Order: sequence, then C-alpha cells, then structure tokens
Amino acid sequence: MKLLQPIILIIMLNAALQAQQRFTLSGKIIDADTREGIPYVNILVEDTYEGTASDSAGGFILNLLQGRHTLKCMSMGYEMARLTLDMRESKTAVVMLKPHAIEFSEEIIIYGQPLQRAEETYYLENKLNTTDDVLEKINGLSMIRRANFALEPSIRGLSAGQINVLVDDMKIFGACIDKMDPVTSYVEIDNLQKLDLAKGGFDMTYGQTIGGTLNLKTGRPEFNKPFSAGIESGYESVSDLRFLRGHSNWSKGQWAARGSFSVKSAGDYYAGHRQRWSNSGFDKTNYKIDVSKKWATQTLTMSYIGDVAEDIGYPALLMDTRRAEANIAGIEHAWNNPRANIRSVKTKIYYNTIDHRMDDYDRDVTARTFMPNMYMPMTGTTRTMGVLSEINFTGESQTLKIIGDVYAMKAFADMTMESLDPAASPMYVVNLADVRVQNYAIALDYHRRLKTDLFWRSSVRADFSRRTLHDRFGRRELEGYWNRSGLNRSYFIASASTAFDYQFSVQHRLRWSLARSIRLPSHQENYGFYFYNVSDGFVYTGNPELKPEISYQTEVTFESTNDRYALKANVFYNRIHNYIGGRIEEAPFKTYYNLSSAYIVGSEASVYWGFTPSFGLMTSANYKYSQIDALDEPIPYMPPLEVIASARWTKKNYWLELYGKIAAPQKRLAKISAAETVTDGFTIVNFRSGVKVRSFMELQCGVENIFDTLYHEHSSINRLPGRGRNIYVTLALKY
Repeated sequence: MKLLQPIILIIMLNAALQAQQRFTLSGKIIDADTREGIPYVNILVEDTYEGTASDSAGGFILNLLQGRHTLKCMSMGYEMARLTLDMRESKTAVVMLKPHAIEFSEEIIIYGQPLQRAEETYYLENKLNTTDDVLEKINGLSMIRRANFALEPSIRGLSAGQINVLVDDMKIFGACIDKMDPVTSYVEIDNLQKLDLAKGGFDMTYGQTIGGTLNLKTGRPEFNKPFSAGIESGYESVSDLRFLRGHSNWSKGQWAARGSFSVKSAGDYYAGHRQRWSNSGFDKTNYKIDVSKKWATQTLTMSYIGDVAEDIGYPALLMDTRRAEANIAGIEHAWNNPRANIRSVKTKIYYNTIDHRMDDYDRDVTARTFMPNMYMPMTGTTRTMGVLSEINFTGESQTLKIIGDVYAMKAFADMTMESLDPAASPMYVVNLADVRVQNYAIALDYHRRLKTDLFWRSSVRADFSRRTLHDRFGRRELEGYWNRSGLNRSYFIASASTAFDYQFSVQHRLRWSLARSIRLPSHQENYGFYFYNVSDGFVYTGNPELKPEISYQTEVTFESTNDRYALKANVFYNRIHNYIGGRIEEAPFKTYYNLSSAYIVGSEASVYWGFTPSFGLMTSANYKYSQIDALDEPIPYMPPLEVIASARWTKKNYWLELYGKIAAPQKRLAKISAAETVTDGFTIVNFRSGVKVRSFMELQCGVENIFDTLYHEHSSINRLPGRGRNIYVTLALKY
C-alpha cells in the first residue's frame, strides 16, 4: 500500500500537468469573397480572458490549453464567426469571415457561386431569359412598360431622375426624351453577374438620390479558368423571338480575358387572349469585351460594351425607334491591402456615348389627335465621362470609405416637324440645347462596431453641379420662352444618413435608418423644350429655376435567418419637399415647377422556407401608399399591393419552378400629373424547368402566363398589356 501511494501521486501529478499543457494554434483570417487576409480581427476564447488580434496580413498565433475551445472572430465590416477546436496537439486553421455591415443595398446574384444561406440561392436567376425578367421578380422594384423591349425600372414607385441606374458604378444618361432607352437595356442577361439594389435615399455612395440606386454589375475575367466557353440558343413563341448568345473566358498567368455576345430578333408580341400588338418587334445586338492584368495585390481591368438596337416598335407611344446605339467603356484599377489600415483602393475612368433616332414614318399620323397630319422625326445624343475613386480604411472596430466622384455630361436632342401638306415648310425645334452638366462630389461612409452586437453606419455626400447651354438656336428658344437670358445654373447640395443595426442573436437583427437626401433636377427638367409626355398628353418645357427635391426618410427592418428559414420585413416613410411636377400653362402645355410636397409610406416582406435541400418556397409582398399634397392625388404609376410566390425543386441534373404573381386592383389614380385609369387585379402563373442532358449540355423550357391572362401592370404606359402565354425553349452548351 505504501508502495502504491507514490505511484498514484505521480499519475495524478502527470494528469494535472497534461491538463495544463498548452498547444499552439496558428492561423489566418481571410475574406470569404476575396480570399484576402483581414488585418486586426479580434479573436477571443469564449469563457476565458484569453485572446489576440490578427496581424496586418490576417495571421495570428494563440497558445491554448489542452481541451475543447470556441473562438469568436470579430471584425468591423464582417459577420462574427465561431470556430470550435479540440486542442490535443498544435495545429493550423483558416477562418473565413463573410463581409457584413449595415447594408442599405441588397445584393442579388445572377451568375456565380451560391451564397452561404439557402434563401439567397433563390436569387440565382441565370435560368431567366432577359435582364427584365430578373428585375420584375425583385420585391419593391417594378417595371414601366412602353413596349416588348427595354422596360424602365421604378424603385418603390419612383423612377427617372428620382433614382440612379448604373452599370458597373458608371453614370449613363439616356438620349431619348421619351425614355425609350433605359440604362438597363444595355446589359444582357449573359453579361449580368449581380445587382446591387439600394431602396430609398440611404445609400449615397454612387450618387444623390431620393428613390434608390440600381447598380448592374457585369461579369469579369476569371484567372482560375485557363479556358471556358458557352453558347446558348432559344425561341419564345409569344413574339416569335429567336436569340443566340455566347461567352468565353481565357486566362494565362497574370492575364485574363472575357468576351460575350447576344443577338435577338422578335416580331409582334401577343397579349393575353391572343391579342396581337402590331408594330412591337425589334432587332438587337450586344457584345462585351473585358481584359484584366493581375499583380500580387493589384488588378487592372479594361471593359467595353457595345449595344445596337434597330426597328423597335413602341405601340404605347407616338413613335418607334429606328436605331439606338450605346458604347460604354471603362478602365478600373483595384489595389487590395496597399498599406496598413487600408483595405483597398479602387479608381475607375469611364466614357460612354448614347445615340438615339426615332420617327413615326410607319404610323398613320392622319388619325391621331396630337399633331395630326405631321411626321416628327427626332434624334438624341448623350456623352458622359467620369472618374470614380474610393479608398477603404479599416481599423480594429471601424471602417471608413472616402469616395471622389466627378463626371461631365452633355445632351442634345432635336425634332423636325414635316407636314403632309407639300406647301407647308418643315419646322425645326431643339428639345435639348446641347446641355452641359459638370458634377463634382465627395462622399464619406463610416461604419463602427459600438458593441459586440451593435453597429452604427453614417454617410454624408456633397455635390456641386454646374449646368450650361451651348447650342445657340436652342438657347434662344428657351430664353424666348422665359423672356430672359442667363439660363446657366449651379447647385450645391449635401445629404446625410445614419443607421443602427442591433444583432440581438445569431439569427435575429433589427435596423433603424434615417436620411435627409436630396436629388437635383434632371437636365430635361431644367432645360427640356417642347417635348411630348404621353402619360398625360401634354407638351412639357423645363425650368432652369427648379429647386432640388429634399427627402426625409426613415425605415425599420427586421431580419430572422438560419440555414433553412429566412424572414425579412420593413416599413418605410419618405417625405419629399419641393416635389417636381408639371403645371398647366395653357392646354396642352405644361412647365416643370416645384409642387409643394409629397410622401410615400409602405412595407415590404419576404419569407423563405427550405423544407429539404432540394425543395424550397419563397414568398414576398409589398404595398405603397402615396400622395402629392398640392394636387391631392397619388404619385403617378404607384404599384398596388403585389404578392410573389415561388416553389422550386432541384436535383442533381434537373430543376423545376412554379412561380406566380398576384396584383390587387389600383383605384387610387393620378388625374392631373398623369391620365391614369383603373387597373384591374390579376394573377399570372409561370412554369420553368431545366435538365442537364450531358455534362456540357442543358435544356431549359417553360410556359409563362400559363392561363393566357389578359392583364395590365399599373406602371404600363397607356395600359399596354403584359405578354400572353409564352412557350419557350433554350439549349445551352458549355465547355
């Protein structure tokens, strides 16, 4: 017994020593998107006072006692991550942090890898045929239809100059005074990689806005693919549409390139009940080229988009587009982690040209009420160049983004009135007198982690805008209308927003946002001369003395998510002062003025259920109520209550989706600012499917508007109906 006591004592002492033994954990914290190291990440060992921080390259070392430990990794701008380890020996680990901040924008992935949360994969919309198809499915975003082509986006009922629509952060201005050439028409689905949608005026990163920003992000060359290519062909029955599109990627060493093309040709389309809408076809060609050069932490990318559309019929308008051409070019330099505390520096230089020509030579001008017995061919051009530079600073619990944004734009539009009477001489009108806009802006975007579960974001932006006229004939027209000279104008505006995000559990978040945002009058609202607005049948003239619209906004958002379930809901209020609208001078003429105030109040909600890894449901709904105080009527084209529901089933080689949209009637009408009529409620149901026939071949087919419902979106111009039953099929080959 006496002999056993020392042995037992030695064993207990050895166990105690082993229990106190420490092992080394060495690792690296990296960005889940860029795979770059993240500096100054706080790494805490739960239930202890131990911890450390990552170095400037994201590396860290911890000496941990033997046993099971949970590490909490926290950094401003990223979601908190937990890593559980059983330390019985020294080991290494790589921890990926997913970018997180108080995001005013929603990122909708089009092409690319699925995101971590299951509900986000619902936005992998590469199964759709056009960019417009994608936009129509996004909650809170509606599309203004003027034809079977180039729908104009509207964010929470606001559109045109009240929102920003960008392509890869670049400013682009349509050349058509009848809005036949929205910016979204220049990005085809095969080029579209993701959408950044910011609703409301809270995000001022890329421009002053009171309605929101839609940023279309296009595909870039991939350095990890030596060569890949794909080609796709398809047919749609509703308009006899045929299309062919393809893309390829090449890389070698530090170089990579990507190219794509799209060719489409469509005839007249059919609305529900087989109602044919004559003069609604189009032909369109789009191509894009990108070349990238990569160094250790730097990338230089040159990109070009060319887009040509011809013979586009606009049955809801007085005219058709004979030819629309866009050339969009940019050079971007990106530098990751150039210095300590600097996460990235990005600079882009861009230039784009838009040319638009329309006429009514294919119309019976003798039968119309506006300007009968007269043809009115029109042309429009815009030229825009700009420089956008941003630098991202990062600290232990805060980040700061500084943005410099400079651009110059010029716009010209004219019209010739040709009477059917051979004795009458043609008349010439300049609608936009070579308007020049020079804009200089600086924006600051600051994020701070106040506590482990409480974030704060604040943004400010200041713009100086100078506007002048350079066409003498057009300038004299406008000076004669206002009976004075000196129409040049300068504006200085500043906006600010703030938000608090409380993550009271891993699954639940609550955000409260406030903003005082301002938007400048568009160049057409300032200087347009005698252009026809089909929405109310009046001829408009701009006003160089317009004041900017000032918006006071607030929004509360709640989110609850886990691996198989997600709920997001918000309520918002937007009060607009100095609201810009038309005031009747003498029928049929209106002039733009500031019309007191207006407001929009509404709510949006979406729910996702992932019942199994293969089957999921998504439902979303939105409703908005608006009013223009001075006119005692709603803001025009305000969508009614809308509900979207989708059920998707996926397997390894095939997928099925049943998708439906329900819209309530809209009986609150704008009678003064637009000639609206009651829109009936409707329900449409679509079915889509796809099967991978071979590893390199996929067949997709579907039926849209299965029941051939005749329906009208409230935002459609002149009650132009939506498309009827459409059977489509596409075949895609990939290498």
